[in-house]
Amino acid sequence: MLYIFSDESGTVYTTEQPYYVRSFIFIKEENYKKLKEEFSRLQENTGVKEVKFDKFVANPQAYGSIFNIEFEAYVVYANVRKDFLNRKRRYNYEDGLNEFFKSELFDDEVVKPFKESVQEKIRNAFKSFVWLHYFEKYFIKYSKDALRYYYELKIADSKEYRYYFDVPQFTKKDYERIVTDDPIRDYQISKDRVSIVKSEEWEGIQLADIVAGSVKKMLLSLEEKKDEKVVKEEGSKDLYFKYVWNKLLGFDRYSDCMRSLPDDEDYFCSPNPCKVHKPKSREETREYNDLLKPKWYRIRKTK
Repeated sequence: MLYIFSDESGTVYTTEQPYYVRSFIFIKEENYKKLKEEFSRLQENTGVKEVKFDKFVANPQAYGSIFNIEFEAYVVYANVRKDFLNRKRRYNYEDGLNEFFKSELFDDEVVKPFKESVQEKIRNAFKSFVWLHYFEKYFIKYSKDALRYYYELKIADSKEYRYYFDVPQFTKKDYERIVTDDPIRDYQISKDRVSIVKSEEWEGIQLADIVAGSVKKMLLSLEEKKDEKVVKEEGSKDLYFKYVWNKLLGFDRYSDCMRSLPDDEDYFCSPNPCKVHKPKSREETREYNDLLKPKWYRIRKTK
């Protein structure tokens, strides 16, 4: 049995910290038992019941041993500020909402005193709807691609895997639906393959939180365009490269994958970390390459 644990770092409701990162931990059942044992030992030594990213980043040496367990990670991210909230081409729903807000409904005596509050709630509801059914759905689809290509599993038919998601920022029922439903049969998942769980009860979710947080911390350091030397000294990238980088699924097979598949199937080989939108320019391609093999950092040895 292959367990897939997923958690996010970031939020879709603010531009203060622009990145939303979702990690997927792929771990076999026998290795998950070892992970649970290691977490139990750490909890006993540290007195911390739930190991979250903030605990890890404060003392990575204390918790680094969990990365000695065999597992692989797939990470998908988006810049909420650029990709979603502040796009040059606004979503069509905003024009429709503005027209709707001009209707007589909002001049009604009962509604008028609460007009601004009601409109804000409606706008946020639409943002959540679009994010969930478009962006988040693509995040999950990339993880399904990883299952199909790297683990050679037939998603719709196989019983050899199970997804576990931390309680999401959306309703449980809606989230389960976007995970399981897909117009393409090969991507459809039966509901008994998906569980929404509490992070404090599942060590795999805690590990997913650490991986997602590490990637987001690195992305934020790039966002701020700090001098490379400063970034290295503060440890934003060292944390990512020392613990997370060599756990990324397919890092040693990416080039072979790109050469072996036809152009219309190259989404199987999406870089890891993978941006939710594929690169549309040389600049975006360089951004991917900087994440995969930064020139100023040591190059990893392949497995």
